Amino acid sequence: IGCGVGGVCRRLRDVWPSIEGWDIALAAIREAQQNDPCSTYVHGAYDQAEQRTSVALLLDVVEHVDNDVRFLRAVAERCDDLILRVPLDWSLLDQIRPHRIEQARSQYGHVHIYSRHTLQKSLREAGLTVLRVAYDRVPPGAPATSWGHLSGAARRLGGATVPSVTAWLLGGFSVFVHARSSIKNQGDL
Repeated sequence: IGCGVGGVCRRLRDVWPSIEGWDIALAAIREAQQNDPCSTYVHGAYDQAEQRTSVALLLDVVEHVDNDVRFLRAVAERCDDLILRVPLDWSLLDQIRPHRIEQARSQYGHVHIYSRHTLQKSLREAGLTVLRVAYDRVPPGAPATSWGHLSGAARRLGGATVPSVTAWLLGGFSVFVHARSSIKNQGDL
């Protein structure tokens, strides 16, 4: 869901031959269909479709959606498991440097600014149970300054030992989440 021009679908086709990409951007769907005619691409909003699937991937999507809880609940009603990748744009350090949060909004179009806690709250409210979490360091890394080298080293060390605390303190991480729908009455739509 939110497949863009289909790069992830192309990579996953060998693992999941019957993969289907959805996006609300018609230009992205057209490019995906042109670049990857062997996969299926659908122009539309999956959260409003009548389709069911066992697994849905939402990679760097939920932070762009106006009503994240309603969107996640609608997706959870249509599938059993969700795999999400969500940037954790909120950190203690970014509270001191609010221009970073504003950059996530203006440059990347993030409507929601998440910490692990606020993301977990949204997932719970949407009827999802978190099964597994893994942290991912966000490129490009720290700037080439003394502070950048120091904070980069702290992120590497902390990311390897206590990633949740490091993400909360210093930022610069995304989180992969495997969540299961706990919404009852998931019959045919």
